[in-house]
Amino acid sequence: MSPTTFRVLLFVLFAASGFSGLIYESIWARYLQLFLGHAAYAQTLVLVIFMGGMAVGAWLAGRYSHRWRNLLLCYAVVEGLIALFGVAFHTVFVGAMGIVFESIIPNLGSPILVQSVKWSFAALLILPQSLLLGMTFPLMSTALVRRFPESSGRAISMLYFTNSLGAALGVLVAGFALIAWSGLPGTILTAAGINVWLGLLVWVLSRVPDYQAPPFEPVSSPARVSAPSAFLLIAAITGTASFMYEIGWIRMLSLVMGSSTHAFELMLSAFILGLALGSLWIRGRIEKIKEPMMFLGIVQVAMGALALVTIATYGATFDWMSLLLKTVTPTQSGYIAFNVASHAIAMVIMVPTTFCAGMTLPLITYHLLAGGVGEGAIGRVYAANTLGAIVGVVLTVHVALPLLGLKGVIVGGAALDILLGVYIIHRLAPSTQRQRYAIAGAGAASLLLAVVFTELDATRMAAGVFRNGEATIEPNSEVIYHRDGKTATVDVIRYETSLTLSTNGKADASIGTTPDPQGAGNGDHQTQVLLGAIPLAVRPDARTAAVVGFGSGLSTHVLLGSPTMERVTTVEIEPAMIEGAREFMPYVARAFEDSRSVVVIEDAKTFFASGQQLYDVIVSEPSNPWVSGVAGLFSREFYAMAKRHLTPGGVFCQWIHLYEIDMALVATVLLALEESFPHYDIYAANDVDLLIIASDQPVVPHFDVLLKTPALADELATIAVETEDDLQVRRVASRALLAPLFRSYATRPNSDFFPVLDLLAVRSRFMGASAAGYLQITTLPVPMIEMLDPRAPRRSAKTNVSLNRQLTRAAMTHFAMAVRDYVAQPDFGASHVVLRQEGQDILLSMLAKWQRCGDEGEDDFWIRNLLDLASTTVPFLSRSELDGMWNTLAAQSCDRIASGRRARWFDLVRAVSARDPDAMLTLAREILEEGTKREDVRRLAHIGQAARAMASDERLSVIDAGRGEPPNQDQ
Repeated sequence: MSPTTFRVLLFVLFAASGFSGLIYESIWARYLQLFLGHAAYAQTLVLVIFMGGMAVGAWLAGRYSHRWRNLLLCYAVVEGLIALFGVAFHTVFVGAMGIVFESIIPNLGSPILVQSVKWSFAALLILPQSLLLGMTFPLMSTALVRRFPESSGRAISMLYFTNSLGAALGVLVAGFALIAWSGLPGTILTAAGINVWLGLLVWVLSRVPDYQAPPFEPVSSPARVSAPSAFLLIAAITGTASFMYEIGWIRMLSLVMGSSTHAFELMLSAFILGLALGSLWIRGRIEKIKEPMMFLGIVQVAMGALALVTIATYGATFDWMSLLLKTVTPTQSGYIAFNVASHAIAMVIMVPTTFCAGMTLPLITYHLLAGGVGEGAIGRVYAANTLGAIVGVVLTVHVALPLLGLKGVIVGGAALDILLGVYIIHRLAPSTQRQRYAIAGAGAASLLLAVVFTELDATRMAAGVFRNGEATIEPNSEVIYHRDGKTATVDVIRYETSLTLSTNGKADASIGTTPDPQGAGNGDHQTQVLLGAIPLAVRPDARTAAVVGFGSGLSTHVLLGSPTMERVTTVEIEPAMIEGAREFMPYVARAFEDSRSVVVIEDAKTFFASGQQLYDVIVSEPSNPWVSGVAGLFSREFYAMAKRHLTPGGVFCQWIHLYEIDMALVATVLLALEESFPHYDIYAANDVDLLIIASDQPVVPHFDVLLKTPALADELATIAVETEDDLQVRRVASRALLAPLFRSYATRPNSDFFPVLDLLAVRSRFMGASAAGYLQITTLPVPMIEMLDPRAPRRSAKTNVSLNRQLTRAAMTHFAMAVRDYVAQPDFGASHVVLRQEGQDILLSMLAKWQRCGDEGEDDFWIRNLLDLASTTVPFLSRSELDGMWNTLAAQSCDRIASGRRARWFDLVRAVSARDPDAMLTLAREILEEGTKREDVRRLAHIGQAARAMASDERLSVIDAGRGEPPNQDQ
C-alpha cells in the first residue's frame, strides 16, 4: 500500500469517527434532557461531560502513547469499546432512569441532593464513552506523525479538518434523517455500527507490514520550547473563548432561526464547519510559516475582532430571514431551501471567527512538536483545549449570560482572545515594539468600538421573525422587559391592546388590556383563563393543583380564584419568565401575592419525581412542541408520570394548538395521552387552541359552580363567558367519539425515544400547516357530534351564548339565536341588526318572503334557501327551539310546503333538527330517488351518507370523511 493511499484511508476513517462522535453528542443531549428536563441544561451537561471525558481521554493517550508501539491497533480497540458502550446505552439509560425517578429521587428531601443525583447519573451514562472518544484524536494523530514525521504539521491539520468535517455532517444527518428513521435507540445503534466498522478497518491497516514506527522525534531542531505549560494555557483560554462564542451565537441565532432542535443542529454544524475550514487552510501553510507564534498571536487578535463584528452584523440577520421567508414557498422544497439558507446565515455569523479558531490548535500542536516536546503534546493540547471549553460552557450559561447578557458574552470572549493574542506577541513571538503596540492598539480599538457603538436591538430580538417574517415588532409597540436567562431570552412587549411575553422571540403568553365585550380580542387570554377554569368545573372541590409552565401567570391566578384551593404549585424552568410575568400585574396578582401560590424553578419531570404529593388538578401549558425540548411534555412517558401524581378522580388538563401543526401530529399527542387516561373530553378555547380534559373517571363538568364563584365569574367575564352555554359551546367531543379518528392516522404515539412531534412540528410550522379545520366537525349542517357522541351533554331548552368572534362555533350559535328571535316575531320584522351585520341579506329576503308561494320554477331557489337557513340554525339550537321555529315557518307558509318536493325537503330538515336518524335516512333516500342533478344533490348526498352512518353506527366513517380537509359547511 502506497503511503498516500495509507494516509487518505486514515483521513477518511477519521472523518467517519467525527461523524459518529457528533451523533453520540447529539443523541446524548436528547436522552439527557429526559433526565434534566430542558434542552439547554442537557446540552450544557453533555458538553461539559463530553468534553471533560474527552480531555481526560486525550491526556491519558498523550501521557502513555509513547509506551504503545502499534497505536493504530490501540485505536481499533478504542473504537470497539465505544461500539460496545453504544450498543448497551439505551438499555442502561432506561434502567437508570427508572431507578432514579422511581426509587431514588422520591426518597430525597433536599433539592441539592436531587440535582446531585441527576447530574451524577447523567455523567456516569456518557463519561466512559466520552473518555474513549477523547483518546481517538491523539492516537490517530500520533500514529500518523510516527509514520510520516516529515509532514507532521500537515497531518495534524488534516486530521482536525477531516474529523471536524465528519462531525459537522454527523450532527445534520442524525437530526434530519436518522432519528426520524429509527428513533433515538436506532440512531445510537447506527453510531455504534460505524464504530465497529471503523475498528475493523483500522485493525486491518494496523497490520500493514511497514507500519511499525518508533515514537516520534522532531525532524527540525529549532530552539526548544522553554515553557510548554504556557502553550497549554493558551489552548485552554482559546477553548474558553470559542465556547463563549458558540453558546452566545446559538442563543442569538435562535431569535432569528427559531429555537427548534433542527435550528440548533444547523448552528452547531456551521460552528464546527468553520473549525474544519480553518484547519484545512492552515494545512498547506503550517510548515512554511517562518514565525508561527507571531502568526498565532495575529490569528488570536483577528479572531476576537471578527467575533466583535458579529455584534454589529447581527441586526442584518433579521432582515435576511425576513427576506428569506417572503421569498421561499411553504412547501417541502421550500422547507429544504429554508434550512439551507438558515445554515448559510449561521455560517455568515460563525465561520469568519471559527475559521481562525480552526487554525489555533494545529499551530500550537505543531509548534510544540517541532520544539522538541514530543508526541505527548498532541494529547495534552487537545486536553487543555477541551478543559478550557468546559470552563467556557459553565461560565457562559451560569454566570455570563444572566449577568452580562448576550452582548457581554461575545465581548467577554473577544476580550479573552485579543488579550491572549497580545500576550503571545509580547512574550512568545519575536516582534518589534512597533508591531506589538500596533496589534495591541487594533485589539483595544475593536473592543472599544464594540462596547460603545454596537447594541443588540431588543425590538428585533423580540419580533419572532422566523414565524411571521417581520424583522421588528409592530409600530406603536414597546419592549418593556428584556432578559437573557440561562435557558432562554425573555421579552415582554406592550402592544396597543395587549401585553405579550415571548421566549426566544416566540410569543408564549398574552393578555388583552382593552375590554372587549364581543370577545373579538385576545384569543390567548381566553385560553389561559379556561386552562384554569374548566378543570375546576370538573373538580370543583379541588384543593391542590400543579401548573407546568408559568407563562404570564394567568392560569395560576384563575386556579387561585377557587375558595376550596389550598395550594397551587407552578413549575417553571426559567427564572426570567417569572420576572417578566410581573409586568402583567395586576391581571395575575394572585399568582404573585396569594400565600397559596408556590413557584418552583425546576423542570416538570424532575419536580413530579422529586416528591410524592398527589394533586387534584394538573395543568400543562408549556411552549409549542416545535421548541427544542418541549415535545417531551407531550409524550406518553410524561402523561404516565402525570397520572401517577393525580388523586383518584383527579383532572389533567393539556393545552395543544391547532395552528402551525397538522392533524397527524395532533393525533400523536392524543394517542400518547389515551394510554394513561381512559377518559378525556376536548374543549376549544378558541379556533386555534384545544384543551384536553383527562381523568381516570368520566369527565363531568359543573359549569354552574364556576359562575356562582365570584372570583372565577369575574375572570370568565373578561373573555365574554357569562352563561353555562358559553362554556358548553366550547366542548368538542369525548374520547369515545374521537379515539377512532386519531387511531386512523398512520402515526405512532409521541414518545421520548421516538420523538415524532419534535422532529416534524418545526416543518409543520414552516409550512403553515393547520389542524383548525378539525373544529369544523362542530359546525357541520348535520349535528353529528350530538348524535354520535354517547357523552354529549343535553342542550338547554333555550340557547344563550354570548358573541365571541375568537370561536367560530360561538359566533355561529349567536347568529342562530338571532335567526330564532327573528322568526319568532309575528311579521318576521322588516330587518334585524345582527342578521344584517352578518351580511345575511339572502336569508333575510327568503324569510321576509316566506309567505309567498312563488312559481313552481322557484322550488330550487326555495330549497337552496331552506338549506341555508338549516345550516345556520340546526347545529346550534336545541330541538325544542328548532321545533318551534319550523312550526312558526310552516304555519305562515302557503300550501305548497304541505306536499311535493318542498314538503320532502322541509320534512328532511325537520328530521335533522329532531336528531331522528331513521326519518333522515328514509327521507334522504326518497329525495335521492328523484334523480335530481342540480347542485342540491351534493348537500343531499352528504345528509344521506350521514343518515346511513348514523342508522348503522358507522361513526368513524362519518367523522373520518372530514379528515385532512373537513367537509365544507355548505355540503
